[in-house]
Amino acid sequence: MGLYHIEFEKAGQRCGLQIWRIEKMELVPVPENLHGSFYIGDAYLVLHTIRQKNSCFYHLHYWLGKQQISCDL
Repeated sequence: MGLYHIEFEKAGQRCGLQIWRIEKMELVPVPENLHGSFYIGDAYLVLHTIRQKNSCFYHLHYWLGKQQISCDL
């Protein structure tokens, strides 16, 4: 049994950053023009995809705002 979300189908398909805000247990993509603006009441997933030679490398991070409430997760 694995974890599935429609946003995971697009994850890591291109190099660079992909950021999602977690809203009511759903992943909501953050537009590129808002990358770098994290809010203390929100939680985020950040995926950095790097391609070197014929391989891809993935760095997955999470960020929990200081005032984030657990019912959003």
